[in-house]
Amino acid sequence: MTDQTSIRNNTDSWSDDEITQLCELAECSTTAHIIALNLGRSEDVVQSKAHELGLSLDP
Repeated sequence: MTDQTSIRNNTDSWSDDEITQLCELAECSTTAHIIALNLGRSEDVVQSKAHELGLSLDP
């Protein structure tokens, strides 16, 4: 079970490093689920940010 206190939500701003990591992982066809785990964010928030940036994520 995931500790909900460790998952940040959509109101938390994204750092440049997090955006870079998201872009790099998306480029490597990493799933949204794995990216979310790596970034400590929910899968929905990761997918939302990826969409905002024009990135395509595997399901």
